[in-house]
Amino acid sequence: MAFHIRLIKGIVGGGFIGPKVESSIDIQTTSAGATIEKTTYSGQNSTTFTKDINKGSEYDALMENISSFEKLPSFSHPIPSDVFGKNTSVVITKDGKVTWAYGVQSGCGYNELDAEISASADTKSSYSSLVDNIQSFTDA
Repeated sequence: MAFHIRLIKGIVGGGFIGPKVESSIDIQTTSAGATIEKTTYSGQNSTTFTKDINKGSEYDALMENISSFEKLPSFSHPIPSDVFGKNTSVVITKDGKVTWAYGVQSGCGYNELDAEISASADTKSSYSSLVDNIQSFTDA
């Protein structure tokens, strides 16, 4: 089973100003393990860090973390505010199909029911911990 996971930090904009992407993390599983690529953006410049993880305890921890996202609530479409409060979107695909996603709609067009979408403190904390754990795999 092939996984692709993308986290993008910097999804919240203000008013008519779009979001400013700070970094992105792409994780691609392979038969040997996983490849993680983190790109950090600063103005017109970017730096990229790549790490290969062979199958073993570190790989298992990464996959457990990724699977844990799927236990969190998901929304059928991008929502107008960052209900998880982490300024980070996540998209997980397995064998080319999206299995879990969270993102924020930029712009000001949404329906009134979207404004009522929220997450519990426990859900926000779980999401924040999972994002932090994934980001820790890119620490040099």
